[in-house]
Amino acid sequence: MDIFGEKVYPDTSLLKLLKMEAESICNEENTHTENSREIFDLAVRTKHMYDRDNEWVEMAYMVVNTNLIKAEVDTIKAVVGTLIEQFLKNNEK
Repeated sequence: MDIFGEKVYPDTSLLKLLKMEAESICNEENTHTENSREIFDLAVRTKHMYDRDNEWVEMAYMVVNTNLIKAEVDTIKAVVGTLIEQFLKNNEK
C-alpha cells in the first residue's frame, strides 16, 4: 500500500484473526449478554467492512496504531468525514 509516497506493508495478521473471530461469533446461536452483544455487533460490523474493502480496514487500523499525534488523527478523520458527506450529497442529486 502506498501512503504519502512511501510503501507500507501493514501487518494483516490481526485483521485476519479478527475476521475469523467475527465469523466464529456470527455462526454461534447461543444467547448473548449485553456485553457479548456489543462484541458480537462490533465483530459483525468489522467482518462486513473487511469483506467489502479490507484495504480500507487496514488503513484505518494503521491510523490508530501509528505514532501519529491526536491532531493528525483528528485531521484524517475530519477530511474523511467531509469527503463522505460531500459524496453522499452528490449521490442524492
